[in-house]
Amino acid sequence: MLSVVFAKLIAGPLVIGATSLAGQRWGQQMAGVLAGLPSLALLIIGIIWLEQGATFTRDVIEYAPIGLFANTTYILLLAFASRFFKTSGTILLALLGYVVMAIVLVHCSAQQIPYSGIYSILFLAIAYKIIPRQNQLQAKSTLPKIELFLRMALAAALILVLSLAAPSVGASYSGFPVASLILPAFTLALQGRSALLHQLRGFVLGLIGFAVCFLLWPLGISDWGFAALIPALLAAVCCTASLHLIAQRRTLESQHA
Repeated sequence: MLSVVFAKLIAGPLVIGATSLAGQRWGQQMAGVLAGLPSLALLIIGIIWLEQGATFTRDVIEYAPIGLFANTTYILLLAFASRFFKTSGTILLALLGYVVMAIVLVHCSAQQIPYSGIYSILFLAIAYKIIPRQNQLQAKSTLPKIELFLRMALAAALILVLSLAAPSVGASYSGFPVASLILPAFTLALQGRSALLHQLRGFVLGLIGFAVCFLLWPLGISDWGFAALIPALLAAVCCTASLHLIAQRRTLESQHA
């Protein structure tokens, strides 16, 4: 599994860097959208497929949407705790909520619940609805190079720690999405809660695409194998892109109302 760790150490910081630059150019909501999509997860799953085989990988794929419940809980706590706490307190409270939800999911064997993938999409839709909406488009921001490199370095360090901890605590508790920790923390600390809320709503849209991808992929995996990813990923991207465009249009309409 060393190749999985090396892939994470290379791809993870690159994803963080790319999404950070996207936030600088197109606003924090776009950064969240890109970070929420399963770009890094698909790379890791591809390597696991090659190393562990189709049977093991199929189990990983089927469990993936369940983790979205913990991720969504984390995002909701970030959105509302940031109103009352500073960055450190907000992140710690959200992390606690993530861990508690992950423990509950594992002990309840949530992956065996029928239609759990659909429920995760519904949960994400509810989360998007209740995260406070910002009526103004997020302005472009300047991202110093030192901050960009710091984000990427922290991503590599966190990935390494999580990978080393996985054998001890179990993969179910060590799969925390690094982007959801690093990007919101920097955004809240440096740009404030309004930018954070833009980003979190983008995260939710991206995670809806994530859920769609991992909901559709298993349906064709028995017949087409890894190639079943292609239509599933296209559906995920189209879904997230459409939702993002609708969100942007509604924001523009609210500005002109």
